[in-house]
Amino acid sequence: MYREFADYQVVFVDGDDNIVACGHTLPLYWDGTVRGLPEGRDHAIERAFTAERKPNTLMAVSAVADPAVKNTGLGAQIVEAMGEVGRRNGLQRMLAALRPTRKELYPLASFEEYISWTHADGSAFDPWLRANLKLGGRILKVAPESLVVEASVKQWMDWTGGKFPATGAYVVPGALAPVHIDLEKGTGRYAEPNVWVEHSLVDLGR
Repeated sequence: MYREFADYQVVFVDGDDNIVACGHTLPLYWDGTVRGLPEGRDHAIERAFTAERKPNTLMAVSAVADPAVKNTGLGAQIVEAMGEVGRRNGLQRMLAALRPTRKELYPLASFEEYISWTHADGSAFDPWLRANLKLGGRILKVAPESLVVEASVKQWMDWTGGKFPATGAYVVPGALAPVHIDLEKGTGRYAEPNVWVEHSLVDLGR
C-alpha cells in the first residue's frame, strides 16, 4: 500500500515526530449500489489492486492509533483526514468495512444484534461505529465474512496461546466471532464480520 498507493495513506505524529496513528485507504470502483458492494474487506482490497475500472470511491481500509492517544477524539480526525485524501484525488464518497472496536468483548452476540445496540440517547453503543455515524456515515449492510483467516490448528495455538482439544467453535482474544476448529482436517477458520458504512466526502470534515 505504501509502495503503490502512497498518496492514499495518512500518518499522525506527535511533537517529537513519533507516529501515533495512521489511516490506510485505497481507491477502487464501486457502482454506488448495495448490491455492487465488495463482499468484504478482503475483496475490496483485491478490487483496488486489480483496478479493472477507473476508481471512483475511496476505501477506508483501517484506522490505527497508539493506545496512549485513544479516547482523545483522534479517531474522528483520522476519518476526516481520509476524507481529505479522497477529495484531493477527485473522489466524492468513501466506503469503510467498519470493524466495531468493542465487539470483541461480546464475541457470542450476533454481529447484526451488536451493531443495533444503542445508548439511552439513541447513539450507537459501539464507540467506533458511533464516531462514524456522528460524522455523517450511513450503514449500508453487514459483510458476514469480510476478512477470512484459515490456518493450521498449530498456528492458531501459537497465535492465541490456547489449546483446542475438540472440534468446535472457540472464543479467542481480540476476535469478533468464534474461531471454528476442525481437528480432523487440522485447520481453524475465522470469518470476521464487518459493517459497510458510506461517507459523502462532500460534507465530511467540512
